[in-house]
Amino acid sequence: MDVSKTVRDFLLAFIKKVMDAFINEGLIQNLFAEGSLILAWSILKSFRKDLSLVFDQTDMTRAKQILGDKFCIQGNYLPL
Repeated sequence: MDVSKTVRDFLLAFIKKVMDAFINEGLIQNLFAEGSLILAWSILKSFRKDLSLVFDQTDMTRAKQILGDKFCIQGNYLPL
């Protein structure tokens, strides 16, 4: 089974649907992703812009290059 296809078709599709519903209610979402989300960046680009993304193991320079200015991104630091 292709893990990236499973993540794309099931997990991220569901997360996108839930995030869109919350955004439609006027809430700004803060999505925390544990681990590297390199496989998901193309899907994340399709999310609406009212979203803050927090990564814990992601190359933030590369994430900024791929995701652009659409989202507020933060991460790659150890929480206190």
